Amino acid sequence: MATKTFNISFPEPLVAAMDKKAKEQFGSRSGFLCYAAQKYLREEREIEELISYGKKLGQKIGFRTEESVAQDINTRRQQKRSW
Repeated sequence: MATKTFNISFPEPLVAAMDKKAKEQFGSRSGFLCYAAQKYLREEREIEELISYGKKLGQKIGFRTEESVAQDINTRRQQKRSW
């Protein structure tokens, strides 16, 4: 896989923590940063997919907006309060 080199700035305490973890688990700062970027992008994609699924499911059962979901949740919470 082709690679690209670039400069990046971090606060010194963050660099120290990254370097410690990189040495323990990844062998290099580049390996650590590559893993961190991949993990972040994967998690963002999974969140987007989950939100999309939730919207489709909500529409399927009759909710048209996020606000209508929030209103329904609030109503149900108020009905279940025992105090």
